[in-house]
Amino acid sequence: VPAYEELKTPERFDGIAMTFVHPTINDRREIEACFRKCTKVTSRGADLVVLGLAPTSFDSKNQFLFYGHNTKRPRFDAEPFENELRKPGGKKLRFIDYFWNTQTLKRLIEEAGFVRTTVIPVTTSMGKPLKTNLESALAEQRGIMWEDEWTAPLYQIIHAKRG
Repeated sequence: VPAYEELKTPERFDGIAMTFVHPTINDRREIEACFRKCTKVTSRGADLVVLGLAPTSFDSKNQFLFYGHNTKRPRFDAEPFENELRKPGGKKLRFIDYFWNTQTLKRLIEEAGFVRTTVIPVTTSMGKPLKTNLESALAEQRGIMWEDEWTAPLYQIIHAKRG
């Protein structure tokens, strides 16, 4: 739901999952509003799960390591970078994502009213079922097959509890 749009639900939810939402947001006020909205519609103790790019998908200067998109300088919050999904047959779906530092995300989540924020890297060590399920879901919905995403921890989960 966009930051400017009011949620019209009296319900309170026990959890919210945000899958690659923050990389699509290029404005700090909008991402702050997004996390505040999560607080507004959740009950105390609710879970917030945020899936996105892991810091290990960027080098020490925040240069994106995949698909040859490295830059020669550090990245900053809300900075755009070109990304792509590789499809079967060598085709590519290109799009723009926005960089958000993990520490920034944790701070914004906590400022919105969530506590006990934990960062969990998603790696192949999490087991084949996770990889298989994620690949199947993507392939089924969009015809996308992952290639090098599992060669390094490309993704992370940020988990927090509503205070």
